Parts: sequence; structure tokens; C-alpha cells
Amino acid sequence: IAVLELGGQLQPTIASGACGSGTNGTLATSSVNQAGKIVIGGNATTGCNVNFSTTLTQTPVACTVTPAAALVTTIQLSSVAITTLTNSAFVLSGNILANTNWYYHCF
Repeated sequence: IAVLELGGQLQPTIASGACGSGTNGTLATSSVNQAGKIVIGGNATTGCNVNFSTTLTQTPVACTVTPAAALVTTIQLSSVAITTLTNSAFVLSGNILANTNWYYHCF
């Protein structure tokens, strides 16, 4: 079984303005390339670009996203997904409401 190395335990980044306006999106301090939590601030957004800590030797097979709270509606859940995945970043896209948190897992 091949194991995909996702850059060790280094934290990915979200650049200012890459997750809505200003510093709207951040990552929980325990987040690493393979898994973590995206914290959306006070502004809703339609896209959030997360950059891996390093360019990976290959693109992950997939990344999944799930809401971190049960208050997310079925309609919102069905409209939020990872739409772009490369060896350097992924994009969370959709109707991403303000003050929501999203868990991601790349493998």
C-alpha cells in the first residue's frame, strides 16, 4: 500500500483576502496539510483558498469537507465542496456562511 506524504506536520496557510474579504478565513492551530479546521470569520464568502505548507510531490487523491457544527443546514452542506485540488492548494467553494467552521481531510 502506497502512503501519500502530505508534507509532514506543517500548517497550511490562507492568505489575506483568499477567503473572503481581509483576514476572514483562518486555520485552527492544530491544522496540518492532511487534516484540519477552516474557521470562517464574520463575512460570508464563496471561496476559500488553502495553500499547503509545501508543494507536495503528488496531488492528493481527494479532499473531503464536513461542517464542524450541526447548525449547518442541509442546503448549505450540499452547496459547499472542495472544487479545486492541486499539489499546492485546495479551494473550498460554495455558499460559505459567516462564522462557520469546516473540517477538511486530504488523502
